[in-house]
Amino acid sequence: MKDKFCPKCGREAEKLFEGMCTDCYLSKKTTINLPAGISVKACKYCGRYFREGKVGGRIAEVIEKDVRDMFESKKRNVKSLVYKIKDGKVHVSVKFDFGGVQKSEEHALDIIEDSFVCQYCSMAETHYYNSIVQIRAPAAKMEKIMQDVRSVMSRLKADRLAFISQIKPMKYGVDLYIGSKGAATKIAKHMKRRFKAELRCTKKVSGKIKGKTISKDTILIIVR
Repeated sequence: MKDKFCPKCGREAEKLFEGMCTDCYLSKKTTINLPAGISVKACKYCGRYFREGKVGGRIAEVIEKDVRDMFESKKRNVKSLVYKIKDGKVHVSVKFDFGGVQKSEEHALDIIEDSFVCQYCSMAETHYYNSIVQIRAPAAKMEKIMQDVRSVMSRLKADRLAFISQIKPMKYGVDLYIGSKGAATKIAKHMKRRFKAELRCTKKVSGKIKGKTISKDTILIIVR
């Protein structure tokens, strides 16, 4: 039985919240002021997305924390939050709970993309390397060897320096300039296991950073 009246709108109400009906009470509850869009940077070479120094990855990984922080970081009475990325926008469905009274909202935020070259792709473009992998093998085996090299590198996506910045054809093989020492080591171990290759490794001091000696590796891989 409705025996109460809302002093704001004059409508009857079964229950008043802070002296108002449900609709008037919720209209007074400011949930959050959202920006028009979320700005992200997309590397034109590797396709990874970045935002405010965050590690690059898929666009959903980069945006997720920002979306949740908008609603949850200051305990904004959020009961549930669902979002999806579609047609260049972040579509957000959020449900708030104000003392037992729930309010649902839908928001669509533009994704503003800015193309750039990320740090790691820039390093690859400028021929940065930490290891040289020298592969020496019969010409008949080189195609298969290079397929294996690409296969090993493709499995190292977590290592952002796992790139080949330069390939130099040599008389009896190739020299690969690789950004990651770990990736170079994995290639060498794979070649030893797969082709029974002979390995030789040397190090050359290239400088110092904050008192720490920096060296570059050269790994010779000989396939008979």
